[in-house]
Amino acid sequence: MKQNNFFKKICLFIYDVLKKTIKKSIKTIWFMMKIIIPINFLLTLFIYLDILKYIVMPFVPLMNLFGLPGEAALAIVSANLLTPFGALTIAQSIPNFTVKQITVLGIMALISHALIAECAVLKGIGVPFKKSVTIRIVAMILFGIAFNLIIGNHMNEVITSDTIDSNSIAVLSFDSFSVFYTWFKEMFMAFLLKVWNSFKSIAPMILYITLAIEFFKASKLLDKINNILYIFTKPLGISKSSTIPLFIGMLFGITYGASVIFQSYENNEMSKRDVLIVSLFICLSHSVIEDTIYFVSAGANIWFLLVIRIAVTYLVTFLYYQIIIKRKERKILNINSSLEIEKVDLID
Repeated sequence: MKQNNFFKKICLFIYDVLKKTIKKSIKTIWFMMKIIIPINFLLTLFIYLDILKYIVMPFVPLMNLFGLPGEAALAIVSANLLTPFGALTIAQSIPNFTVKQITVLGIMALISHALIAECAVLKGIGVPFKKSVTIRIVAMILFGIAFNLIIGNHMNEVITSDTIDSNSIAVLSFDSFSVFYTWFKEMFMAFLLKVWNSFKSIAPMILYITLAIEFFKASKLLDKINNILYIFTKPLGISKSSTIPLFIGMLFGITYGASVIFQSYENNEMSKRDVLIVSLFICLSHSVIEDTIYFVSAGANIWFLLVIRIAVTYLVTFLYYQIIIKRKERKILNINSSLEIEKVDLID
């Protein structure tokens, strides 16, 4: 009898976890795809119109600030419009590229990449688009300048790599319908492939993360993990329930982090202040495992790319909370106190 009750409880536990997981995952995946589909279409169209090179030109002189050759401008623009892997591919085709340069480029690309898509995702959880774009671009520039100066004349070993040929893209032409149709078909198929690849990579990860979180919640293990991680996140001014979204964003990326933040905010587990601080942190350091591995395998220095970058991110977020957030909260508190005093005077 006891065994039957125990088995029944286990089945109910599994059923409840799976039910919540599927329901929340579908809602979150739909939330993400509504953003990803139009963004991917615009970016694919942008690539097939072949106007990236015109955007790069004004930025070439700025590369000296980062200790990078002029060709790296295309890598940085490519990273911001697409993914850090685009920047890595371009960097590997630049002759005499050094360990220092791939490290600085890696830091910049990992801070600010897929800018339009990821900032659109952050907008979906309440972070203003202009604010997240500004934070990431400014941080990318400052980190690039700072790490260029910190590394100095060290790590000048040349990385030997094969030149990677760019994929052939059909040229837009209105000479005949068949030529235009070929261009449009290739562009549209590339767009569908991007959407499918996005769905294929995002959907399972959201499902796994949601399943893990729901399991930890139901089994009460999440509280124990939170208690340990909260030792490190408490000085940043966030609530204990915001710790897991921060670490998920840091480990797996803005897209997955935002999906968990979205779920937590919907469940009233995070305040607007929590969302703002966690978003700032993951804007500066996110997907620190997968993306870092690619750049390290290409020759970048792991200590600068991972450890020092996270340490600087922690310091920046801590200072942001102490100097800006606290000041705003004190100002609001003083205004509310003044209003309360005025009310008392009016009553008297």
